Amino acid sequence: MLMMNWFRYNTKTILWIVISAFLVTIFALWGMQGAVNSGVNRDTIAVVGKQEISYSTLADAWQNKQESMVEAGEKISEEEEKQLKKETLDEIIEKMLLLQYAQKVNISTNDEEVAQSIMNIQAFQTDKQFDSKKYFQILQNNGITVDQFESQQKQYLIVTKLKNFILSQVKFTKDEEENYFLKRHRRLKVKYVYFNYKDYLKDIKLTDDLMKDYYAMHRKDFEKPERVKVSHILIIPDASPSSPTGLTEEAALKLAQDIEKKAKAGESFEALAKKYSRDPGSASKGGELGWLTKGMTVPEFEKAAFSLKKGGVSDVLKTKFGFHVIKCLDKDAGFEPTFENTKAKVQEELLKQEGMKIAQAKINSFKKDLNTPDDFEKIAAKNNISVLTSSWMTIDSKSKEIDSDDFKDIAFDMNLNDLSDIINGKNGYYIFKVSEENYTPYDEKVFVKDADDIEAGLKQLKYKQLYKDFIAFLKKQTKVEIFEKNL
Repeated sequence: MLMMNWFRYNTKTILWIVISAFLVTIFALWGMQGAVNSGVNRDTIAVVGKQEISYSTLADAWQNKQESMVEAGEKISEEEEKQLKKETLDEIIEKMLLLQYAQKVNISTNDEEVAQSIMNIQAFQTDKQFDSKKYFQILQNNGITVDQFESQQKQYLIVTKLKNFILSQVKFTKDEEENYFLKRHRRLKVKYVYFNYKDYLKDIKLTDDLMKDYYAMHRKDFEKPERVKVSHILIIPDASPSSPTGLTEEAALKLAQDIEKKAKAGESFEALAKKYSRDPGSASKGGELGWLTKGMTVPEFEKAAFSLKKGGVSDVLKTKFGFHVIKCLDKDAGFEPTFENTKAKVQEELLKQEGMKIAQAKINSFKKDLNTPDDFEKIAAKNNISVLTSSWMTIDSKSKEIDSDDFKDIAFDMNLNDLSDIINGKNGYYIFKVSEENYTPYDEKVFVKDADDIEAGLKQLKYKQLYKDFIAFLKKQTKVEIFEKNL
């Protein structure tokens, strides 16, 4: 049994780099443990080496992904479900291959490392400290035992160590760096197809029941809490010999009361704050704290701030930080949603969600027919899809045609005539081909200035290829059978 007494009772914390999406991934891929330690299963869906993956293992992992999609209000077609199941199975197989290889080369972890990493997962913390009650509650809510989760975490750490080892093997020369620098500083044009969800709105029929269901699941997304915009002046009592003010409690209170009178009499609150406030974060800005919602400040301050009218100045109040005078700069009553007052927004969001599904299905179908970059224009013409051409762009310029956060980094790592995968855009999906390129002369000064970014980018690019090749190597060395009919 993996559950460690050391972990249960030792609350020491250390720094550990944990992928932010790790917790979601663990729950989404739940069921992997059964596959790793399985014997012979009658419902086998795949075999990796001598280890079987049962259909129930995939079903458990798929069920958790389904629950995540339901919570997000996503619906998928039967074809999309089959594809996502295949991707889930591929993830399980990949993880199993890595674990098998790690065992061969003696990459392992220990109970203390497992405990330390779990204690640093933010989902299990309260006020940045590990909270055992929260830990047990989250696992219980997800139907996972402590021993199961810790076993999963152990596997995660082993895989992470193996990936870090692969990353450490990435090497490159100065010439490669300079070539990558030139590649990133090219001017490019791309040919692309774009599947915009707005083109399919006419095909979408929304009922009130569907919109009500969506609203019920996403009501919190439409809430807007009450908030207040304030400035304050902080006077801190400190009668110690080394204090720059030497204010006793009484003297600090008197000064705060004098400031209150001046502010209420019409003197500039901003000028008073700059002159008297001891709050290092706001004094130079005239005391402004910006917009506050409930729960952001100590109770005494919150109560006074939210009770003020716009333009009002508070009486002196005391908190653990000292004496405050507060001015209300603005107020916002917030928004309490109902289905009726959010119906238009619900409709807009649902139309986009359903439209994006149609757009994704269409671009998936388009991509399925692409075998080589030379097919790009042919397949587009065959399906009456317009092939568009971008204007010239650099890595620093904003693309006028392609509205995607991912586009630039992907495009400038590609070679001439390379074909991209599907990339997400604001209102749809793109596939593009690098159609023209224009190299600029090498500039040593710019290279030196960008050296860190160039090194990091090249290292990540080479790691991705090295990792891809490594997985291909493992699949070649290890017999992998998939019984797709069981999907």
